[in-house]
Amino acid sequence: RIEGETFGQAARDALAERLQAAVLDGFQVEQSITVSPGPLAVGGSGALEPAACLTRLSEILSGSEIRFSTGDATIERASFALLDQLAYVARACPQTQLEVGGHTDADGDADANQALSLRRAVSVVNYLIVARVSSARLTAVGYGETMPIASNDTAEGKAQNRRIEFKIIQ
Repeated sequence: RIEGETFGQAARDALAERLQAAVLDGFQVEQSITVSPGPLAVGGSGALEPAACLTRLSEILSGSEIRFSTGDATIERASFALLDQLAYVARACPQTQLEVGGHTDADGDADANQALSLRRAVSVVNYLIVARVSSARLTAVGYGETMPIASNDTAEGKAQNRRIEFKIIQ
């Protein structure tokens, strides 16, 4: 028997699917995974100030990454739980305008990278909207390969440059 709670339906569905696929022949799994809006609903008493909001979002993303299909803007299921955590925090920041910035490595055509980074940022924004973050508070921006944080000469550097970042819009 597996019990738990998640903050989004997409993550709940992905988890249930993975658990079912992992069950060995002859075994059964009873799942009780619920979807909770969390205690920090929009307008709730636990609202975060903009600086605290950005700090929390950055902490969640540090050491983790939102993964996409190669060369595409489709978010991989493995990233749903991470996105649900980000949505949870974003909902706790009802007065904060957020920019979702997409970045790529320098492989390929610069214009294609720009377009891909924007499509990926839009995918994240759309996910957050479905997770009940107000669309009026979100802006998607694609930076392409223009703002590397590591060298594009190594696979590790390229991986660091392919990222989604959050900024507060003043």
